[in-house]
Amino acid sequence: MTNPIQQNARALGLDLATDSRVRKADDAKSAAAKESSASADTPARADEVVLSDIRERAAAASDFDAEKVQAIKEAIRDGRYPIDAKAIAQHFMALESTLSRVS
Repeated sequence: MTNPIQQNARALGLDLATDSRVRKADDAKSAAAKESSASADTPARADEVVLSDIRERAAAASDFDAEKVQAIKEAIRDGRYPIDAKAIAQHFMALESTLSRVS
């Protein structure tokens, strides 16, 4: 039985059976299947992820000024933070120009 990928590959003149990337993927899939069947007798090992506390790292960084950040947060919250609409618009225009060249 063939799948749509194989049919499209044949239509393009590609032979997936001899493509080294396909063989590598098939070999990896076979190896994973063998490993999972071999490890079925052993109990599963739980993975563990440990995340560091970003606040501690930020406070320890020499270029981080927690007091300045707090003052800016308070100014924004209280509506005292100065906003330069012209500068913001110019930055948006520059970004748009850059994005349009990439597309």
